[in-house]
Amino acid sequence: MERGRRGDGRGPSVAGTHPTPGCLSSDRATWEGTVRDGDAVGSVSPDPARLLAAARQFGREMEQLRLIQGMSWRQIDEAVQGQPGVSGSESTFYRMVKNPTGMPKPDYVRSFVLTLGLTEQDGNYWLERRKQLIDKASRGDSQDEPATQPASTSKLPLSSSPELWPPVAEDQADGHSLRWRKPMTVASAAILAVAVISGGTFLAFQPGSEGASLVEGEVTCQSGAQVVGVWIQTENGPSSGFAARSTSGAGVRYEYALSEGTRYAVHVGCGGTRENWDTNNRSGYGTGPFRSFVCRDQATPSEGRKYGICDEI
Repeated sequence: MERGRRGDGRGPSVAGTHPTPGCLSSDRATWEGTVRDGDAVGSVSPDPARLLAAARQFGREMEQLRLIQGMSWRQIDEAVQGQPGVSGSESTFYRMVKNPTGMPKPDYVRSFVLTLGLTEQDGNYWLERRKQLIDKASRGDSQDEPATQPASTSKLPLSSSPELWPPVAEDQADGHSLRWRKPMTVASAAILAVAVISGGTFLAFQPGSEGASLVEGEVTCQSGAQVVGVWIQTENGPSSGFAARSTSGAGVRYEYALSEGTRYAVHVGCGGTRENWDTNNRSGYGTGPFRSFVCRDQATPSEGRKYGICDEI
């Protein structure tokens, strides 16, 4: 099932590459009226507009999960074909993520998560997340769309209510997916899922963060581009997450809570948006409460890639 520019292993890069939902009528019924017994709060069904907003929120989170796992749509297509009996298809999954018309069936959610190489336990987490969004729609709660204000300087509370997955640039100039994050376990899935972009505030949840020490520093993009995100990558993975940024611009301060002595690297997004970094720039692993970096984010044609090195200063 080849559509658009798939030969380089990258996902679709332009709108219109995939057909609209109306062109895929064979399973359209699975995308509309999918609030079933146990999905809604009590006997109250969600307002259709609220349910659609919840479905779009869920689709955005599924897309970030795909990007974090580093799988292109071509790779998903190949994985589906290699799994006899899997519920759904690449085109079904694409609609679930990119252009939903309702909440997807639970079987499709579970199959999509397993196709990304995750576990049954991860699948159960995302089924619970699906139900959570439907419950919120039933109550009339806001889906907390991301805003555009600068990051807050206030201390951030922990949250157990995931809203939007962390932003990740989908492709590099050389055609390889970004794979600087380790394959996710159910623990890291839960951690990433509660990273929130709401009102411009970045929030990272870390289990057992009580008594953790604060790591902080300043990061700057050498090109003068704005720092649009700071990701703390721990050497062992599970405590990774977005750092809080106290300023915005070419140079920003970041803060993040880690267990004392944890080795970590800093990944800095230079230019672009919070959802799609122009360049992903990386430091080496190290320890210490204060680490600052200047990131060489200007990729040259000879380098042929969209990432750079962050030098510690």
